[in-house]
Amino acid sequence: MTDGSAYEAALAPWDRPARGGVAAGVIKGGQVVFRGEVGFANLEHSVRVHPGTRFQIASLSKQFLGALALLLSDAGHLRLDDDVRQKSPLLQQYANIITLRQLLSHTSGLLDTFDVLTLAGAKVETPVSKETIAELFKKQHHLNFSTGEGFAYSNGGFEIAASIIEDAMGSSLVDLYHSHFFKSIGMTSTVLINYDNTVVEGEASGYLVHKGEAKRATHGMPFNGGAGILSTLDDMLLWEQYLLRNGDKASLLSRMETPPAFSNGALSLYGLGTYVDKWRGLKISGHGGLLPGFVAQVVRCSAECTSVVVLSNSSDVDSNSLARGMLKAALSGRGSDFDQQANIAAGRYFDAAKNELFEVQHDGQKVWALTHGWRVPLTVQPDHSIIFDDPLLDGRLVGSDYLELVEWGRIWPLRRVAPSQGPESSLDRFVGDFSRDDIPTLLRFSCPTEGLTLSIQGAFGSANYRLERVEDDMFLGRSPAGTWMPLELLIRFFDDPDGPATSIKITTDRTKGIVFSRNKFGTIPWSLE
Repeated sequence: MTDGSAYEAALAPWDRPARGGVAAGVIKGGQVVFRGEVGFANLEHSVRVHPGTRFQIASLSKQFLGALALLLSDAGHLRLDDDVRQKSPLLQQYANIITLRQLLSHTSGLLDTFDVLTLAGAKVETPVSKETIAELFKKQHHLNFSTGEGFAYSNGGFEIAASIIEDAMGSSLVDLYHSHFFKSIGMTSTVLINYDNTVVEGEASGYLVHKGEAKRATHGMPFNGGAGILSTLDDMLLWEQYLLRNGDKASLLSRMETPPAFSNGALSLYGLGTYVDKWRGLKISGHGGLLPGFVAQVVRCSAECTSVVVLSNSSDVDSNSLARGMLKAALSGRGSDFDQQANIAAGRYFDAAKNELFEVQHDGQKVWALTHGWRVPLTVQPDHSIIFDDPLLDGRLVGSDYLELVEWGRIWPLRRVAPSQGPESSLDRFVGDFSRDDIPTLLRFSCPTEGLTLSIQGAFGSANYRLERVEDDMFLGRSPAGTWMPLELLIRFFDDPDGPATSIKITTDRTKGIVFSRNKFGTIPWSLE
């Protein structure tokens, strides 16, 4: 099978009658060797995807901000490792030094915007202004970890970095992108918009797919640095060619691909706006993108001057697998095929230090980890360690008598969670309201019939979660099936086992161990103007 037919075969299954479409392209040796589109840009009017179709590229936008920061640093306009707390009113409350590099590499410890809004009752469609988000972040004081000591994805960090750059340059990000990238590269169909309701000519409609049905999707979140770019396949291929050019150590891409070191000297898995990973023994980089109704993926092997771009307006497209399959075909067998089933018992494993839980599932010849609502393959490495096969999870499982998680250059002991063997204790001590002073929300736990439920009563709305009891004081809440981005809340209750619990600790994919205390008044701590 030739390269071209291999790419066409990979793309063909996504040409479906009642779904959004996919545009995919391959660069090999610096040259475009394949480009193609299938499916529909708009289902209601039967408009097929074509070369002029613009897609929301979501978090693929982050690589543009990382690249811009490097160019402005080269020109002396910015210093990536300077403390920027006094350059943003949203950072001045933190005691730890925070740098632009940390904001752009997700090592600042800042919470993610989506998580803060979700905990305050917002749904993805809830219209939220940038001024409201700024007010929320001014009040924040929880860090997922001391700055520079770990990795946690933060859209808020990128949005704050964008504002700092705009202030330093006295120019909007729209103008900076146009002058530094879009105009010179020839990306004539690429634009940055701040709100989803902005009308853009040729834009694909986004579709959420659940139980075989596709419905139009929207979101109410403003973006400037973490997302917001609309582009075509051909423009994104031009961007990749721009990055792959001049692949020496001083090149822009090489520096974007250089991850920062944590405070203990271990390297992160994310550079500036791009993840850095090992795949089939080869160094790769890239990024994924996810917004309601849109998925996107870029994966590249800079040493081979090879890259794949996948853009889609249908939420059920597995853009990561499609991109990696095309990359494998483009690399023509380069890289290893070490394939060994992970030898780890099915069940749940708990990391008490980080308040993290994941579940191992066996499915035929594959072993998976269910972590934070995502199902991720577990892959055995040549050194017999087991990794989470996802570019944004750098965890490595090691050990035989007991299991340890190696993450952020540190070792975290894991405890196997045994299924309950006896009668469960009463849920009464968990009933009540919990809050904290930097999020306008009330977390209300109750036992209406059987089991414990959580009702979020926030400034932006309400949401209900039925909780699964994992252990006596540990519960899981999951977003409903079909939610655009799965959310899993791990909740632990603390203090006084013989009386009402006085506090809870919550962990999600992007929020680590945030504490809420019992609220005796049943009121939201503060409200938005």
